[in-house]
Amino acid sequence: MKIPDFISPIAASAAVQQIITALGTTHGVTVGSAAGSSALATAAAMQALLQRPMLMVTAHLDEADDAIDQLELFAPDRKVSLFPALEVLPGESNVSPELLAQRLGVLADMQAQRTADFYAAPVQALMQSVPTREALEDQLRVLRPGGKLDFERFLGWLADRGYFRLESVENPGDYAVRGEIIDVWPAAAAEPVRIDLLDDVIENMHGFDPVTLGPTKPRDEVQIPAINNPAMTDSATGSIFAWLPPETIVWLLDLPEVHDQARVVTPGGAVRAGARYLVLGRAVTGAADPAAAMERVRREISGA
Repeated sequence: MKIPDFISPIAASAAVQQIITALGTTHGVTVGSAAGSSALATAAAMQALLQRPMLMVTAHLDEADDAIDQLELFAPDRKVSLFPALEVLPGESNVSPELLAQRLGVLADMQAQRTADFYAAPVQALMQSVPTREALEDQLRVLRPGGKLDFERFLGWLADRGYFRLESVENPGDYAVRGEIIDVWPAAAAEPVRIDLLDDVIENMHGFDPVTLGPTKPRDEVQIPAINNPAMTDSATGSIFAWLPPETIVWLLDLPEVHDQARVVTPGGAVRAGARYLVLGRAVTGAADPAAAMERVRREISGA
């Protein structure tokens, strides 16, 4: 891949070569004075040299959005993906369908070996569980022409996952059925899609205008995410790190703030937000009675 002219001096610098050398002998490197745009430019240079995926971890979602914009400038010919956090308020169970669809779409791309060159994610997104590879189909259906589709089971899946059946689709989250034709408007999608079946085989798919019903363009693949984020057993969930390629390089941008955001959530709040893995530090080890502190955490988690 061609390195942009303004990134070339960074890629050729002694500092970048030292980082690359250090990564070959240790699991972590601390880079001083590399923050904001300079860190992202350095990551772009290193990705071009090493051809390894990069995960850019930020403290906040808006910083992850900014990282995406800058990486698209620094590495215009490489794939960049945002992995957002699910926003769930305490006491609530509903999540944003758009954010859920975006997270599941990233997993679907990984499942199909369409790995991005860069991922940007707020630290809270990494603390929230994701379905395992085996359980992904329960939350996201990926359809392709020529593939098999059990008509009745698929309609049942749509209903169970929060889609509404109408005479004709009007909004994201709607679906309609006429004979062996299924119209569905996937959550967060720009337009609905028509699925033509021949027995249990998808004959063709295309998007269409919901007002005129006129076709727009053929589809080689359609992703239909769940809307209601169904509860899953522990065995069906895991960490996003189980999905990332093992050669991925993780960048913690603004380490102190990332650390603060990772621990600012209470254990109960983290569980309500979908976290399956908690790291408890000074709140327990630094307590006057660590055993009592751990018991309070246990009670909070069990009531979340």
